[in-house]
Amino acid sequence: MTMTSTKPRPYSGINSPLVSPYQGFRYMVAGAMAAVFALYAQASLATTGKDDASVWIDEEPRVELSAGQNVMIPTTRPDPSIMIPLAPEGMVLPELRPDRRSLYPKTTLTLDEFYQQRLGLAPNQSAQRFKLKSGEGLATMLKRGGMSGTDAQNAIAVIADHRSLRSLPIGFMVDIIPPKGKAAESDEFMGALRLPLEDDFDLTVYQSTDGAWLSQISTRPIERFLTYTNGEIETSLYKASINAGMSDNVFNTFVQVLSFSVDFQREIQKGDQFEALFETKRDLISGKTKYGTELYYLSMTLSGDRLEYFRHEHADGTIGWYDDAGNSASRTLMRTPVNGARLSSGYGKRKHPVLGYSKMHRGLDFAAPTGTPIMAAGSGVVEYSGWNGSYGKYIRIRHNSTYKTAYAHMSRIKRGVTPGARVKQGQIIGYIGSTGRSTGPHLHYEILVNNRKTNPMTVRLPAGKSIPDEERAPFELSLAAVEQELTARGIVRFASE
Repeated sequence: MTMTSTKPRPYSGINSPLVSPYQGFRYMVAGAMAAVFALYAQASLATTGKDDASVWIDEEPRVELSAGQNVMIPTTRPDPSIMIPLAPEGMVLPELRPDRRSLYPKTTLTLDEFYQQRLGLAPNQSAQRFKLKSGEGLATMLKRGGMSGTDAQNAIAVIADHRSLRSLPIGFMVDIIPPKGKAAESDEFMGALRLPLEDDFDLTVYQSTDGAWLSQISTRPIERFLTYTNGEIETSLYKASINAGMSDNVFNTFVQVLSFSVDFQREIQKGDQFEALFETKRDLISGKTKYGTELYYLSMTLSGDRLEYFRHEHADGTIGWYDDAGNSASRTLMRTPVNGARLSSGYGKRKHPVLGYSKMHRGLDFAAPTGTPIMAAGSGVVEYSGWNGSYGKYIRIRHNSTYKTAYAHMSRIKRGVTPGARVKQGQIIGYIGSTGRSTGPHLHYEILVNNRKTNPMTVRLPAGKSIPDEERAPFELSLAAVEQELTARGIVRFASE
């Protein structure tokens, strides 16, 4: 973007847009001094008998004062914004958010090839891949890969400058060439290792010939393409999705989008069908394929009724899901805030499994293994988090002035989910357990409307926002792109009613 300035003009007062803050201050002082000198001049004229007087102020334009003239002193402070100098003509502002991938070189070599080209040495052995074991730290794994304690600590010090090492997942992979052995070109072979920083980024840490440990960030050459799949439910949606080649990541998004409008416990039947269009990545160095990184389109046919939604990235970077008319898939709250759970107890009067007598059950119970993640049913502020009597470990979230949700019997509450914390819809807030008055691992889920507990499966929930008018055109382009991909595969869509 180019900003232009107007042609400079002579100073015309304190409110001139061409006056810098420093110049403006000088003019304000000059004006005040002029007023003081004017009063002094009036007093002097009475004794000198002169008809007029002149005042000069630090080489600024001359101010002419006549005897008896009143000098107006400014009573308000000028708006600071008018003192900001305009940008020079021709200035081009930098791009606000450049693509990070463009800032780093692209990886084209294996670790062995990188080692040989960078150091001019043949490695004493080929790089080997090691995976982090349960209860093992990175230093222990590097030593297991042949590195000495000193080399491991020096390498870790370099790695820590680029990524946190506090919570490395089990199975975290590192390629290692240990620094040992002899070579004609050097006193010893230098060490090297490579590990992932984040999706599509690598960190290579290597030892130079002077013994110092250095690092290089690079991007992996990744081929991206779309994969279409479909399936029919025989026993469960999850098993059908696995048979159709959907990854856990894609399946979780699939369920989360539909959870606003589908009761997965009661509505899904044998013979129901589904479709998905998702991104697939192929690593051009290793040749490995990573399926289902991002879902772009989904549809599901339940007893002949078809639901379909399209992914849309908003101008602010957030992701929304909409039907082909631009209506949001989301609602204020999710009816089922846990994936893969079985509805073990509905809303209404029942014989309490612990107390042994009939009692109103004002919520839903979802049975699932201990440790299954629980999601926030909607965005809001945590109102209560902690132990709550027979509810055990319990969270209550206030979503707005009308709606609240509550989650009970958790095995543990996720770190950071404390009273006053803000959570987003779909964010993991805790894990299924059996704390409090409970006979087995499950989630007790409540929706409160104006502080009254209601049936989560029947309560009327407000719909999400439709596509904003200013984003209608980009959304139509996204929809057309998906339509083209489906048509190329011989898939015929039917417009939603």
